[in-house]
Amino acid sequence: MERPPPIYGETREEQEGRFGTVDFVESYILDLPNMPAKATELIARYKADGITTIVFLGDSITAQPPKDFRDGKGSFVDRFTGSDRHVADFLLDEVLSRQPDDVREFLLETSMLERLRADLCEHVTGRGDAAALLRRVDSENLFLVPLDDEREWFRYHHLFGQLLRREARISRPQLERRGHQRAAQWFSAHGHPSRAIEHHLDAGQLDEAYALITTHLQEQLGAARHETVRSWLERLPEDFVDATPEHQLLLILAFARSGALEQGEQVLRRARERDLDLDPAFGIHYDVVEALIDAIVGDPVRAIELGE
Repeated sequence: MERPPPIYGETREEQEGRFGTVDFVESYILDLPNMPAKATELIARYKADGITTIVFLGDSITAQPPKDFRDGKGSFVDRFTGSDRHVADFLLDEVLSRQPDDVREFLLETSMLERLRADLCEHVTGRGDAAALLRRVDSENLFLVPLDDEREWFRYHHLFGQLLRREARISRPQLERRGHQRAAQWFSAHGHPSRAIEHHLDAGQLDEAYALITTHLQEQLGAARHETVRSWLERLPEDFVDATPEHQLLLILAFARSGALEQGEQVLRRARERDLDLDPAFGIHYDVVEALIDAIVGDPVRAIELGE
């Protein structure tokens, strides 16, 4: 892969002075000789990440053999992510490995965060200089995208974020789990239970995730965040769900109320098949939730039978 113009580390103003707007750069790259038609799809996918990524993509595309832009699975467009070997090697050589040690460690230590803020980064990394490092990464335009006008919240460019997570997983495997655990603590303490649940699940902290789901289930369903709730429930392993009747009952109800009736019925079938000397009260609870499911799917006769 050929070396692109040295745009990494330039400010946005310097980039726009040299290249113009993102739209101009996109048009320029797509008009290059022999630029394959599928390049439009690839560049559009990452256009929101700005000039740095667009110029990088243009160089990456021109370095590929024409046959790699064939249609169908396996094409360059289909497999182009931060885990692609050529992309990862290039970004490692051109960007990550050239950073000072403190910046490189900061990037890896915050790689698991979808959103970054100074105090969040301080909590996740344990570094007192995290706020200064975040400002430095922003000012040097190292694949960071502001999410608000105040430049309080940021995210990494999608490609660069994928690379950082891949590199952290390989070279610092302990960072990912620890980072998710600390991020969950921060988001929970700052009134963001949804993000805390996601990080608990990513860290494998199932009990903590389940406790937050239980606490905030009504709130989430009341706000019609059904897809979000289903995504949490589907990430709880079957052995965790089946570990206690309480887990099973909550999952049955939560699946049913979030519109995932089939998944709720699967948990209910497993619950009824348990060969355990359970409190008879749980049998009544199972009848109640089964009646609820039958009422939802339009079987009132069966629902009435269970209710009696």
